[in-house]
Amino acid sequence: MQAELERLAQEEEKTSREYLRPIVLFQAQRNEKDRQNVTYDVLKKSLMADFNIPEDQIAIATGSENELADVPILERGQPVRFIITVDKLREGWDCPFAYILCSVSNLSSSTAVEQILGRILRLPHARRKGREELNHAYAFATSQGFVDAANALTEALVESGFERFEAKAMVALETAPLDFGPLFTQQVSEPVSARPAMETLPQELRAKVSVGERAGRVEIVYQGPAMTEAEATAIKAAVATQEDREAVERLCRKSRGEDASPAAMGRKLAVPALAVRIDKQLELFEDQFLEAPWNLAACDPALGEAEFAVKIAPAQVAEVDVDKEGKIGYRFVEELERQLSLLDVRGPKTEQELALWLDREIEHRDITQTDSSLFLRRMIQALISGRDFPLEQLAAHRFRLRDAVREKINGYRAAAHRGTFQRMLLPDAAQPVEVSPEVCFTFPLKQYPAVTLYQGPIRFGKHYYALPAHMNDEEAACAAIIESLPEVEYWVRNLERDRYAFWFPTPTDKFYPDFVALLKDGRYLVVEFKGGHLLGGPDAEEKKMIGDLWEARGKGLCIFRMVGKDDMEHAIPAAVRNPQ
Repeated sequence: MQAELERLAQEEEKTSREYLRPIVLFQAQRNEKDRQNVTYDVLKKSLMADFNIPEDQIAIATGSENELADVPILERGQPVRFIITVDKLREGWDCPFAYILCSVSNLSSSTAVEQILGRILRLPHARRKGREELNHAYAFATSQGFVDAANALTEALVESGFERFEAKAMVALETAPLDFGPLFTQQVSEPVSARPAMETLPQELRAKVSVGERAGRVEIVYQGPAMTEAEATAIKAAVATQEDREAVERLCRKSRGEDASPAAMGRKLAVPALAVRIDKQLELFEDQFLEAPWNLAACDPALGEAEFAVKIAPAQVAEVDVDKEGKIGYRFVEELERQLSLLDVRGPKTEQELALWLDREIEHRDITQTDSSLFLRRMIQALISGRDFPLEQLAAHRFRLRDAVREKINGYRAAAHRGTFQRMLLPDAAQPVEVSPEVCFTFPLKQYPAVTLYQGPIRFGKHYYALPAHMNDEEAACAAIIESLPEVEYWVRNLERDRYAFWFPTPTDKFYPDFVALLKDGRYLVVEFKGGHLLGGPDAEEKKMIGDLWEARGKGLCIFRMVGKDDMEHAIPAAVRNPQ
């Protein structure tokens, strides 16, 4: 890794004129008599004997031995590329060239590990480099403590103001068994449509590339270190189609350990959304139905017993006092509610005052003052004449009355919005809902802020991003069906965040379906998975209605299915292969 980074640093210097010499920090174990630890002298001996590192490139910096004293480590021409330490790096040592940490010390304290990791989280001169590899720090460790520390580091970044998905993107943690084969050599493969012209490849590259077959498809196999741009260009020239050249680019990224997902490759996922035409301009169908006027004054103002009652459980309240002799005594207060109502000298004294007080306490920007006042006066009159409430009692319980009235108005408001929403969905509506490529939701290429990622056993190769968001076992099985369809180009586990996810409007909320897929023929598949206990409920019916409308208005480009575990294996393939 050090050699590869130094090569990239030399290429970087040709354009930026910035001198970099990537340094590896080795953290050795302590010298303990009763243990055979990998101490600093053992490490140094191994570097020289097993890896042929010149001695002048190795420096030891421990409490008892410091070969870095008065060494201008950042100057050009300095040979030091490997520094071995134990704890010294936790005491304020700093080197911007420190890119790689390799630890054999089994630290258990996450704080200590964070301090060590912090030594390689510095970008030299605080400037972004042209080579992406030089914008990252690298840590190799054998300690489980580093897994915990990397997770703690993510949390620390969140506390410092980063979004959680940004922090996770910055701290990429991978755990794997040690590979004692050739350093940084790995085998990666990608399917292609036809065999490449192997004879056109340079001889040195031909030794790293082979052609195989898997599942009836031709695939290019690359085995070697990170592929260079020149090697990738040569292999691209040996294939015939643009699709195969994109496969070679994915192969190149895989060899470098980079994200090769469709999003990372710049592939677009733009899904037509429901839209409505306002003044001949097509707009995203969002909350236009909320703007329609409605008449509260025409609604029934009566509050039933279940909506408003003043019966409360009897309260035991004691009054504690101290008499003239200093003795403490108490008495239980009876008819507390009546006594408190008598003390409410600042409360409303007339029906009009109570109506005005309620009007001020309840927000109603979408209702005119005239309508709200009329409704509230009628409501108070109904309580007094219809349910025999004294005005004084209503005034005493005005806060509970306020909450009941607010809930009543909210119910009428929701019903009015639902009616307007339903009318806008009709084909003969004044502003009918449409589905057009003019109005699409486009998934971001570089942002997928999943709170947690899927950790199950299924390996997904067509997901739009590197890894899908969390799924339970039934949802993962549904995703596996989508993944297995040859008609699917790529798919995404949809999130529930406005800016990053595809959604449908509902009268009260937004509906985020579970899966969105692009098919190879240009159609779009949207799937909502429902557990057995949720299928058939009013929420499911509302979601199915809006999804079916999206499909019906999609002019053959849109497919929506709501499935459960009993029918998903049949319903999803049938929907894709049998277009209406």
